[in-house]
Amino acid sequence: MEEKRFTLFWKKLLIMNLGLLLILVRIFGMLLGYLSRKSNNDSIFPATNENGYPFFDSINCDLRGLIPIIDTITNEKVNPNQTISENKDELTFNSFINKLKSQKCSFYNQLNICNDNKKCFNELNDLKLGLKGNTNSFSYHSSDNKGKLKISNLIQFCQSKNEFINDNNVQMEISPYYQIISGYYSYLNIKLYEQNNKKNFDILKEITNYEEKVNNLFYFHSLFLKAHSIIYKNKQFYEEESNKYIDQCLKESEDQFTNKQSIFYTSEKIKHRIIDIIENDLSQVINCIPDFNQRYSYSVDIYAIKIMLKILLGENKNISKYDKRILNFYLKELSKSIKTILIADIDIRKGANTYEKYQPYFIILYICMSFCGLIFTNRYFIKNKEYYNQGSQILAKYKRDKYNFYHNNKHHQYWERIREMERKKKEEEMKKKNNENNENNKGNNKEDNNFDDKDKCTKEELEYIEKLAKEHKGDFILTK
Repeated sequence: MEEKRFTLFWKKLLIMNLGLLLILVRIFGMLLGYLSRKSNNDSIFPATNENGYPFFDSINCDLRGLIPIIDTITNEKVNPNQTISENKDELTFNSFINKLKSQKCSFYNQLNICNDNKKCFNELNDLKLGLKGNTNSFSYHSSDNKGKLKISNLIQFCQSKNEFINDNNVQMEISPYYQIISGYYSYLNIKLYEQNNKKNFDILKEITNYEEKVNNLFYFHSLFLKAHSIIYKNKQFYEEESNKYIDQCLKESEDQFTNKQSIFYTSEKIKHRIIDIIENDLSQVINCIPDFNQRYSYSVDIYAIKIMLKILLGENKNISKYDKRILNFYLKELSKSIKTILIADIDIRKGANTYEKYQPYFIILYICMSFCGLIFTNRYFIKNKEYYNQGSQILAKYKRDKYNFYHNNKHHQYWERIREMERKKKEEEMKKKNNENNENNKGNNKEDNNFDDKDKCTKEELEYIEKLAKEHKGDFILTK
């Protein structure tokens, strides 16, 4: 008997160990998969593009040639003065701010933003800027946009303007215009990442995981570099390598345009229309932004894009010092945003290298902890073998409850049967007393009636009734 209990215990222990091993192996698989994903995620750019080719082979611009240009611009070697305005240009700057304050959002522009959203209309009409004086301490893309005009609404409206009429009165779309707006959209998303300050690389990957968005961003940046080089063509900054990068990036990007279009060789009619869209249509829509800091930020962006296009399209005769300062400021901010992508890529590479370096130690530590956990668990159960060698307490309790329930019901049924027999016996006695003429047959009737009652009971019921009669000393049970 002891041998059987001993075998039962070890069977239980074996099943428990197999279950624990299964759980530990599953956890180990998830841990190994997590570490592998982290160690393999070594760049903010994907390894391959959508067609399965190396991602960087589809980039039109040479990143190695871009890095020294970015470093030079962001180190303030081009424009030491970071502020947009100086004292001598304060009048121009204040007129720029006053224009933002005085303009109102027209019903047509509200309709472009809100469509049929009545709540949006009410919020735009109830707008109160609450500005105090002409202060120059406006933050550039550093406050949340509390209005209804989100980035996506602005870009959607900008792209809807990509409908031009050429000299032959044929309606067409201009690929460079699309590239410019798309590149600007990517720039705004980088600004959103910079405001987040949570190392949320997923925001950047919404740009860097798509070759079209990356190429449009670099093309947009190269246009500003080209405009800047035209204004400052005598500066030592634009050496042969820098100009080579700019020309190569623009050429590679424009070669992919539909019908080989170029922003430099469009018709005069389309040139004027592009500048008119930037200067008037987009500026008026931006004027509907409720938050003034955001209105200011978007207005600086559109103003800088307008200056860049005027320079590239040969209309740079009236470029003022203030315009140049806006161009310098925006080129620096745009370069800093591209540098943000490069820095994020370096951070991800460092993180991946850290996971790859310490991955074996994590695995060894997990295996050791799992092994120690199994030892202590088995030691505990073996130490309490006598207790766990017993049958299941829950199952035993269930069996006891089931047994008690069954026999209690059976006991109740037998007592009901006895009461029924007593009732019949009393009725029979009453009949016997009333039947004086058959006194000689009392004994026979009594014996027959008892025999009839017995005859209706099973053998098991008769034995149980006799047992109850003995326990209660009853005289109502008739034995054979």
